[in-house]
Amino acid sequence: MPGPTYVTVRDEDKHEHENNHGHKGQTHQHGYGEHENRQLGGYKSTLHNPNTSPEAKDHAAEVLAEHGIKTDYQSKEAQLHEHHVIGGYKSALHNPKVSEEAKEHAKEVLKEHGFN
Repeated sequence: MPGPTYVTVRDEDKHEHENNHGHKGQTHQHGYGEHENRQLGGYKSTLHNPNTSPEAKDHAAEVLAEHGIKTDYQSKEAQLHEHHVIGGYKSALHNPKVSEEAKEHAKEVLKEHGFN
């Protein structure tokens, strides 16, 4: 089992998080709280836990984003939106009313997303 996940938190983000959420991490030599690093690691774990609710995952992603931590997490709503957009590009390829230029654009976008 891997050890805890540590993340680097900038001082500005740390203070903003403290102001927004009303709690402080314990400070150690680099100015980052070990407690806060563990909390942020917990939020990262939340995103990958299949037993976690979508609402909890959305909150975890929001907190991580507040700290400038990028994740590959997408909410169910964002996934559904992307699914619909990709479907629209696929449909454009078979629509006789769509210009060849638009079809070429659709092919490029689909290729970028792993569709042939």
